[in-house]
Amino acid sequence: MASVLSGAGTFLYEEEWRETLQQQLDEPSVWKEICDVEFTNSHTINNPYHTDTAVVTLERGSPYVYNTISQTNQSVAITVDRAVPEFIPRPTLAQSTYASIAQLARRQAVTLDEAIEAYIYTQHATNFTDFDNASIGGAAGSITVSATNVDDIMRALIREIQQASGQKMLEKNGAFIVWKPSHFESLVAFAQANGYNMADQWLRDGSNKAKGIYYSGIWHYTTNLGLSGRIVGGIRKAIFVGVLADTYGNIMIDEKDPGLRSGVGVVSSVTFGVTVWNNLIPVVFDMAVTGAS
Repeated sequence: MASVLSGAGTFLYEEEWRETLQQQLDEPSVWKEICDVEFTNSHTINNPYHTDTAVVTLERGSPYVYNTISQTNQSVAITVDRAVPEFIPRPTLAQSTYASIAQLARRQAVTLDEAIEAYIYTQHATNFTDFDNASIGGAAGSITVSATNVDDIMRALIREIQQASGQKMLEKNGAFIVWKPSHFESLVAFAQANGYNMADQWLRDGSNKAKGIYYSGIWHYTTNLGLSGRIVGGIRKAIFVGVLADTYGNIMIDEKDPGLRSGVGVVSSVTFGVTVWNNLIPVVFDMAVTGAS
């Protein structure tokens, strides 16, 4: 194996190699499944809403008084910038077929998608509603997820959504939970042990569908990108993500020796913003759990 370390990075030079790079291990792209995604070139997305007024008693033959309508504007700025800048020395580009611009571009797209999803999970403190062991009938604190209580978690999630008046949106979009792999394993164990046709299906097909598995009225996903001790659940499409359209999926290639170095610069970037609109915060949950994976 010819691996050379230099000031410009580590590259693999062509000898007797397979025709392609090793298969990369990527996280499934969950954020586009659970979020309301808008591609736009606007700097700010505005989402005004009004507060419902009270129903009054109407006395026949008597005048009524108009209620005052109150409107509030909420906005999110598309200003979170992320980039993957990479440099390939010109001799390396000629000698190593594995340092191709196309391959770098594909990998950059994957890592930027993962960066967006990881950022979404960091918004739990200000944009999500707390959900802990007390929510499933236990003492306050984190939930120790197991095959004996995943059904409690699922039932409690639906109850919390319904108590927050989210039933209509639930019927339209469905609920979701993004589990850590070890917690998802508990869900699989429960599903395989309960029921008849459904249990047989899980035993036969397993649980490796990247785009989610629909079970017990909830879409279930798994990721390694979430925060330690937290998972996310709620109504699908309640989390809003605005993405700058003109930069998403584009790649900038500088072939004119960037930084006075002989070589090619390959740069991908993305700009985005994340929020949960005020009216929807009660149906997106920051679920406190034990365990990091």
